[in-house]
Amino acid sequence: MPEHKQSPLLSLAPELMQVITDELTVDAGKNLRLTCKHLGEFLNIRLFRDLTSSFSKDNFEIVLSKVRILATKDCHAACSGTRTLKINSLSPAYDPGYRDAPAGWIEPEDPPEATAAEEVLKGYLFKAIAPLKGVQSVVWKPSYKDGEWAQREVMNALKTLPELRALDLQTAHLRFALPLHDLSGLQEVYICDINEERTAEVFDNFAKLVARSPRITFMDITSCWRFSSDGSPILHRILKHYPKGSSRLRLRHLSLKFCIALKFSKIYLEELSLNIVVPSFLEYLASYSGLKKLRLISGCSDLQSDSMAREFFSTSFINHIQSLESLRISALYEGSWCFGPWNEAIVSRCTKLKTFEMAIVSSHLFPSEESGVERNVVELLIDTVSNSMLQLESLSISVATFEYLRRATSENPAMQWHFPCPVGDIISSAHKYKVLPTCHRLPMLTAIGHSRKRPLVPIGPDEDGPLRYLETTTSSKDDTLDFDSIY
Repeated sequence: MPEHKQSPLLSLAPELMQVITDELTVDAGKNLRLTCKHLGEFLNIRLFRDLTSSFSKDNFEIVLSKVRILATKDCHAACSGTRTLKINSLSPAYDPGYRDAPAGWIEPEDPPEATAAEEVLKGYLFKAIAPLKGVQSVVWKPSYKDGEWAQREVMNALKTLPELRALDLQTAHLRFALPLHDLSGLQEVYICDINEERTAEVFDNFAKLVARSPRITFMDITSCWRFSSDGSPILHRILKHYPKGSSRLRLRHLSLKFCIALKFSKIYLEELSLNIVVPSFLEYLASYSGLKKLRLISGCSDLQSDSMAREFFSTSFINHIQSLESLRISALYEGSWCFGPWNEAIVSRCTKLKTFEMAIVSSHLFPSEESGVERNVVELLIDTVSNSMLQLESLSISVATFEYLRRATSENPAMQWHFPCPVGDIISSAHKYKVLPTCHRLPMLTAIGHSRKRPLVPIGPDEDGPLRYLETTTSSKDDTLDFDSIY
């Protein structure tokens, strides 16, 4: 008999096989997995990487059948292949349209078939989640219809997942305060929509988690309100159970509504994300050096905004210009938080930046005596980054809203005009931009407007012209799977 030779493809190193399978579309991966058993082992992670469960009154029969398969079939592909588990509604009676119902609308009673399906689900939910031993990340968004029993079953199942490292949780519809401290392997935690009723319990359990999980490095905690009347969340709630004399936390990222007591806790973060600038943040930032990533939305009041921006760029920011790799400042309204001649010099000293985003003042797109600027601000910004930031990969430019529209509604005609037109002017300015003689590369450029982004790519120099920007169009495809992928 002729000697059987292994396929050259199957003889490749596992790392190369993984790269090849990662390039396949979902449909191609499904077909190939069913065709070749050996390739199926590599494709499991590609196909079942993201698994989503989302019940509603319109699909509960289909989703329940998938949950049954997960619960009753031994060693299915999702057991080892799933890395991210996404859990939305757990109620077969959930109506996705109820949230947008008119005021006074009374939700009808649950149909008997949905009630019966929920009884069946009680026997499968824990068994469907617990075998997913490869899960590393869970995104959980409970719905208003979820029963307490379902949420307890999910929590009990999550405790059994040995590789679970990240939890993204919306707590608005939780029926009880989850014992987060039982998930001692967590390294990254995102908590959103903390309601006032359970704030104390949620933070107490979270503080226990921090005390029991020395490996935790990332915390992102916000409520559903941008400005909190009671000042929560605050740092001492998170650290109140941390043992005195214990080794220093490995925490590298903290995103809260504002920073309080960070300076006194001697926690020096490498990543910061804030949606409001307060004096304590500026003081904290000035107290150390080494920040690598900063995401900032300047949400100060009218009178404070410019003064805080000036203090930020002249004092707090200076300690970090040699370490910053990502800087994103979203100015809600025109002023000193925008890029301009007033901060050009200090911004140009951020030579290690790889990602950079700032807003501009729209009138500075048209130099004149009235605007008080001598150069088009887009050209000035591109000159600054191309000459100083040699490692920069991505540059994003947005247009801040007129200051006098701070209290206007989005229906104001002036606001409707303000977004699309200046974005077109950014594109036009980028097209007309002439590179400096010393410039040999340009970063990717994105013009950001109201609910849309317009990308430009650098091309040249070539026979058609020198180094320049060309507008392009991109499309993104959601390449994740839900429980339908089990078939």
